[in-house]
Amino acid sequence: MSNERASRIDINRTVAEAYAFMRGAVGPTILGTLTYAMTSVATALIIKYQLLGAASYSSAVCLYGFMALSWFSMALRRGTGQPEKGIFGMTFGMDEIRLGLSAGLAAIALGLVAFFIGFALFLISMSTVILDSGLTGNDSEEALTAYLEAFTLTDAGIAARLIVLSAASIALGGFLYLLVRVLPFAPGSIAMRKITALQSVAWTKYQGRNLLAAFVGTFGVALLVAAALQWGFSQLPGPSIIGMLGSHMVGCFAALIGVGFVSSAYTQLQTNS
Repeated sequence: MSNERASRIDINRTVAEAYAFMRGAVGPTILGTLTYAMTSVATALIIKYQLLGAASYSSAVCLYGFMALSWFSMALRRGTGQPEKGIFGMTFGMDEIRLGLSAGLAAIALGLVAFFIGFALFLISMSTVILDSGLTGNDSEEALTAYLEAFTLTDAGIAARLIVLSAASIALGGFLYLLVRVLPFAPGSIAMRKITALQSVAWTKYQGRNLLAAFVGTFGVALLVAAALQWGFSQLPGPSIIGMLGSHMVGCFAALIGVGFVSSAYTQLQTNS
């Protein structure tokens, strides 16, 4: 096995460092995290009650976007060992602009992939119906709806659902595989001080399986715990703002685990390259 193909991602180390980063970063980032969470609540209230009139939605989105970029930059600087900046570690400068542009380009690319996957799954699901029924594709909407309702109860319908489910599972796995290869762009953008966007796909060549395993190991339980805690906060009696703030704080702690994950992956990729 060549050095290029050799594993540069240690699964256990990545999972352990993700949680260790969250525990270590909670104290130093707590004021910035609280500020970000309070801003998130404020933007939600601005939109819900239209506090700024017609400009409520656009203003709230801009405010949230600025704060989100600032908070993630703060966490990524800590994750990659970069110097602290700004108030409570938060600022808005070139780091945040580069991170935002990189994230935007990566999101567009992933969104296009997701669109084509969804379209392919739609064609697969519809082709199983048309091939089994002899429908021409020019049938009326009523006829197609009636057939679909009956088709789902037949053996062929069950088989078709299994085919679509299998295809969807493969597509989801493929998308997650691509996602974990793209994610290291975030710490790379901060550490390298440039727009990295999809450069991480090259960095993670031959490392996708280990990254995917580390991703599942890191977030398999964390997301369930975070979802349960957020549901608990939503059921609290009293002012809704307390539950909203608690939910956003839980989300921030889950995001710190994510930052620890990508920061650990990026560090290993750069150290072992």
